[in-house]
Amino acid sequence: MKEIDLKNIDPSLLNQLEIVAAQDQISRDLGGEAVILNTKTGVYCGLNEVGARIWQLIQEPSKVDDLIRTVTSEYDVEPDRFQHDLLNLLQKMLVSELIPAIQNLRPQAVRKGGYSHHHHPGINPS
Repeated sequence: MKEIDLKNIDPSLLNQLEIVAAQDQISRDLGGEAVILNTKTGVYCGLNEVGARIWQLIQEPSKVDDLIRTVTSEYDVEPDRFQHDLLNLLQKMLVSELIPAIQNLRPQAVRKGGYSHHHHPGINPS
């Protein structure tokens, strides 16, 4: 089955989408930011403060819409903008194998087209 492209997922399905950190990783808090090592691939990633908070939240399985509610209540960010940024970040985490492949949504979950590019919570593959 083909992996989901999170950047193009139908927003109405976010209540079905559950995210959890991969097991093959080690992460450290660096003064509010985080660094993550994928122990399977050897790839390091850095997260800014918001990205580090998301990483903290997904240490336990979390629904995407719950992540949006939690982070937008803790940070001064508009929910629609944050949803776009979060999906971009989660897609990068998926590609970096920091979250497991997502395969269990209905085929109509992926929309045609995409979003415009904006600044997103940081993940910086090294």
